[in-house]
Amino acid sequence: MSFETDTAMQNMYRDALMEQTVRKLQTDPDWRRFRAITDAAQRQTAEENESYKADYALRVDKARQDLIRKAGAKTFDHPTPYGTDRFNKDYINRQAQKIVRHEHEGKLHSIREAEVAGYEALGEDIRSRGRLKDHARDDFARAVDRRSGQDRRMPGPER
Repeated sequence: MSFETDTAMQNMYRDALMEQTVRKLQTDPDWRRFRAITDAAQRQTAEENESYKADYALRVDKARQDLIRKAGAKTFDHPTPYGTDRFNKDYINRQAQKIVRHEHEGKLHSIREAEVAGYEALGEDIRSRGRLKDHARDDFARAVDRRSGQDRRMPGPER
């Protein structure tokens, strides 16, 4: 899957999960935790984008040096055909830029994954609290279903 498609799918899932989580938020600590997750993801994304723009040339240069180092290394797999140049400048520059873009997208992807994991954990905590409430309510409803005499033995409405 390409990065654009993967990013679009991940954003759609994140947005749907955010909407679902917002509907479940009931207490002030839940809202604070939700805002903390959202703010942390936005801050990390902004920092990564700023770093990417500011250090793009340095990152490309480092990737280019790594590619040149790999191209110059001896490989014992098979001999290089006569007349083949492994130091094509344009190819190495394109590959270095591609590597830098790929690493940047990977970092943004991991930030989004961490945000989704935070929303899922928050939703699970809210669900577990709700289950405890429902469990207590069911026990209480069963305990107060005390009819007198003969009515007690007759099946009543299901609760």
